[in-house]
Amino acid sequence: MDSARQSRQEPFPAQVVSWVVAAALVVGVSLTRLSSYLLFHGLAEVFSVVVACSIFVLFWNARQFVKNGAFLFLGIGFLFVGLLDLLHTLSYRGMPLFREDANPATQLWVAARLVEAGTFLAAALAVRRVPGAVATWFVFAATTGLLVASIFWWRVFPACWVDGVGLTPFKVASEYGICLVFLAAAALFWRRRSDFDSGVIRLLLASIAATIAAELAFTLYHGVEDLANMAGHLLKIVALYLIYKAMIEVGLRRPFDLVFRYQRLAQELAETELAKVKDQLVRQTRLATIGQIAASIAHDVRNPLAAMRFLAQALREQMPAERPDWREYLDQIDAEIESTNRIVGNLMEMAHAKDVQKQPVDLAGLLGDVSRQLGLRDWIHWNVELDPAGLIVSADPTQLRLVLGNLAANAAQAMGGRGEIRVRARREHAADVIDVEDDGPGVPSNLRDDIFEPLVTSKPKGTGLGLAICRQILERHGGSLELCDTNGRGARFRIRLPAEQSPEEVHAGND
Repeated sequence: MDSARQSRQEPFPAQVVSWVVAAALVVGVSLTRLSSYLLFHGLAEVFSVVVACSIFVLFWNARQFVKNGAFLFLGIGFLFVGLLDLLHTLSYRGMPLFREDANPATQLWVAARLVEAGTFLAAALAVRRVPGAVATWFVFAATTGLLVASIFWWRVFPACWVDGVGLTPFKVASEYGICLVFLAAAALFWRRRSDFDSGVIRLLLASIAATIAAELAFTLYHGVEDLANMAGHLLKIVALYLIYKAMIEVGLRRPFDLVFRYQRLAQELAETELAKVKDQLVRQTRLATIGQIAASIAHDVRNPLAAMRFLAQALREQMPAERPDWREYLDQIDAEIESTNRIVGNLMEMAHAKDVQKQPVDLAGLLGDVSRQLGLRDWIHWNVELDPAGLIVSADPTQLRLVLGNLAANAAQAMGGRGEIRVRARREHAADVIDVEDDGPGVPSNLRDDIFEPLVTSKPKGTGLGLAICRQILERHGGSLELCDTNGRGARFRIRLPAEQSPEEVHAGND
């Protein structure tokens, strides 16, 4: 029942038919005046009562779905407007149930219009909040009961009609005051027009305009059956028809259109979520399979690696002075051993995801360890910028070292061993952000969406595990890893970690 600015507009032929029916209704009721003004008045007021009660029945039964407080106020308020109009109809001069005095009918008319104006004003004030339906009902019931009692029981309601004189000053002043309240409601509705369907707000404002015109007409008549009185009732029929269009047709029919639209949207969203769950399941299955394989081979691979490292160190110590070229070969052996060891480490991480043991980590020191472990040559420039210089992050140092080592090693390999690796770290609000950027060719466009999936790699000899493990580690930290756009200039990976506030920051925030 709440607003929907994008709801489907009524087809043009249907609009024509609805307005032809409205015109026929007005003309038909007007013609009854030729037979009897009492008949004309009764039909006009019965139409008002039926529309008012219909609005109440609809919105009272749908109150749990109403998200716009204006509709709830209008729905409940119109019940009591309809009841007062019914009493006005029954007490009208010529009806057999009341005395011939025209004052009670006129007093009830003013009372109904006061409640109606108050309903519109309250509705305009409650557009973005939904009041309690039962409490609102009791407020309207009490107000209506007091008004009726003041007319028929206590007889303290000011006189509105005096036979031989006509309308009293109170009645005329009341009509002008009611018009001002309706104008205020219209202004508030216009300010909140974005909360309504465009068709609804137009109809509401048009109904208010017709009601104001009717009230002004009721300040001009000198007899209860003259033309000004008749014009006021016809304008009231128009105003109620516009309310019908706004709240019954638009408020009832179009939401059903929206229900089916929302169902189709929900189905699409469900299919999207299902696809995401399926992709996640495939990813987890793939990771589990890799982990099982890793667990079976990692131990057997690491033992030979340790032996190779020992032998390479022994050769370095016994290297003949006349063979300096051996040093380059031994450096290459060390680099390959480190690369293989890193792959094994990735496999072990995939097989046995460790719990995160967060602690304060000196990022500058950790990056220094990464640089030394990678054994970066002079032709790879390692550029680190921290803001602040002594940035402390909250992380598991072993796992964060693995992440940064993987990203730096990937950058070095992508650049072919020559270029600059730039590490920029800073604190942004509640997160520590670390960018690792290189001068390589960047990530191919066909791999950008899947680069963090296991076994996806752009390197001929890559395993496609490093980035998947990095993301997995950072997600366990409550952080993230993303590939940033660099406009084709290298690759930039961004790490985000939840920041732990220092005591100074906590104190500053409290201040």
